[in-house]
Amino acid sequence: MTLLRNKSCLTPYVFCVGVLTAVLGFALAQAASDIEKPSLYRLSLSNDGRLCQSIKALINKDIETSGQIHFLDHPMFLKWDIVKGNKSAITHPAPEDVFETIVDLDNDGILEHVFKGISSIRGFNVDTLFVFSSERAIALRKAGVDYERLFEADRRIDFFDGRSWIERAKAKYGKDWEAWVPGPLSIFQIFRYQNATYILGYNPSASRDQSAEVYVFQALPDNEIRDVCMLHRVCPCGGCKDLRGRQVDQRLPASPWCRN
Repeated sequence: MTLLRNKSCLTPYVFCVGVLTAVLGFALAQAASDIEKPSLYRLSLSNDGRLCQSIKALINKDIETSGQIHFLDHPMFLKWDIVKGNKSAITHPAPEDVFETIVDLDNDGILEHVFKGISSIRGFNVDTLFVFSSERAIALRKAGVDYERLFEADRRIDFFDGRSWIERAKAKYGKDWEAWVPGPLSIFQIFRYQNATYILGYNPSASRDQSAEVYVFQALPDNEIRDVCMLHRVCPCGGCKDLRGRQVDQRLPASPWCRN
C-alpha cells in the first residue's frame, strides 16, 4: 500500500488525519458497493428483476445471520408433510425419505400433489420432484407410498439427466446456452410469489471455495421450463473450484481487496 502524505501535516512521516479518513472512507464505500462476502450470492441472470432481487436478499440475509439458508422459515416457501421418514426428516432428511405438498405447480389453475423423494448420490442427498394428479395421488396412498412407485408420476423434475437441460437451453438460447444450464444442484424448494409457483434449486453441500449456484425456474404445462433467476456464489479471493477441484473463474471479490 502506498502511503499518502500531505504538506499540511506536521511531519512527512505522519498521515494527515483528514486525508487518511477520506481515503479509508472511499475504500470502505467501494468495498460495500462492489464487493460481497464469499458464500453470499450475486444475481447473474434474471427474467424477473423484482422476484430475483427478493430471492437474493432473502438468501444473503440468512447467510449473513446464521451462515446457511433457512428457506422453510420464510412464509413464501411451502411446508412439506412427511410421508415416509421419521420426525426429524424435515430438518435431517435421509435417503428414501418422501415428503408431500399440494400446490398448483405448473400454474394452470389445478392443484397437484408434489412428492419430494430423497436419494443419495456419492454420499450427498439429492431431491427429485414427482408430480401426481389428485386422483392418482389418492391411488398411490392406498397402494402404499413406496419410493419405487413415485417413478410412475405424471411428471418428474430432477437434475440427474443433464442432457435434457442442455438440449433445452441450446434450443432456446443458441450460443449463450451455457449461462442458463444449472450446475450440480441437489435440493429443491417450492415457493409462491404473487399468485404464481416457482421452484428453487441449490447445493447446500458445496464447500466455501466451491462454485455454487441458486437457480429459480417455473415448471409450466407440457413439461416446459421457464428460467427465472440464476445466482452465483461470490468466490473467495483465491477463486472458486468446481466439483473436480479445477479452478473456475473468479467472480468477486476484486483482487485489489484480497488479502490472502
